[in-house]
Amino acid sequence: MAANEPNTDTSWLDPDEPLDPDEPPELDDNFFARADRYDGERFVKPGLGLDGLPKVKLEDVFVSQDVAEAIARLPCWQTQIDAILRAWTDGRIRIAPLRERDGSGTQPEAAE
Repeated sequence: MAANEPNTDTSWLDPDEPLDPDEPPELDDNFFARADRYDGERFVKPGLGLDGLPKVKLEDVFVSQDVAEAIARLPCWQTQIDAILRAWTDGRIRIAPLRERDGSGTQPEAAE
């Protein structure tokens, strides 16, 4: 899968003032809450996502080749996949339940 550009939050920047590298912004509680925790090189705990909820890393998610290729073309694909899944969990979109596998190879119909 293609690598994406980092999704760097720049909301703290003041567009009317130039960025002065000698005067970095103050790191507030929000910054530290969103930061991942490490003990040296060892990952300890994920920080909070942009929505304020804890981040969770899924080790393996298997998708069809055509789906993987489509996802790879999305800018910030991880954020977009999260938004789609959040809309599903919030009930804003419906996905038809999978039928029992009958060996026919047919896909379930989408919910209306």
